[in-house]
Amino acid sequence: MPPQNYYQDCGPSPFSGSPDPTVTLNWLREVEKSFEACQCEPELKVTYASSLLKDRAMVWWDSVITSVPLEQVRMITWEQFYGKVCEQYCNVFNMNIIKMEFLEMRMTPQKSIDEVIEKYMDKLRFAQQWVPDEQSRIQHFVNMILPEYRTFVRSELMLSQAFVMAKMVESGVRA
Repeated sequence: MPPQNYYQDCGPSPFSGSPDPTVTLNWLREVEKSFEACQCEPELKVTYASSLLKDRAMVWWDSVITSVPLEQVRMITWEQFYGKVCEQYCNVFNMNIIKMEFLEMRMTPQKSIDEVIEKYMDKLRFAQQWVPDEQSRIQHFVNMILPEYRTFVRSELMLSQAFVMAKMVESGVRA
């Protein structure tokens, strides 16, 4: 069994807690990717992930497990830990703010298409129920970009193709 610092050296950063669900979910995703890269054993995932908690996140986790017998703490699965972290740091109010930001996103002439795509993709995971399929995702993307881009982008059948087309249009518009 590799030492604990072996997993920490695989790249996950510490987590201090954040009211922004994006920060929390990005951290959880980073930890999961590190588990894959380091081939972390399932029974050790919570131990290693919880060792990355710092400041208020560590205090919160300690309060969660303080009344739980040590044998039961060791039986907490990654899925349960993930759920608890999301319960604490991805509250419904903040998630709804992100969904509304996603639905109200609009490109401005000052933003590049790359900036718009990055923000779109970052918020998309919170709005899956509002844009449940590829066509609705494309339609939302088309509606949020500048009008001079829309004609060229709206006929694409895949979101990735819509992104490529928007970048091509942008390079022509800005040239």
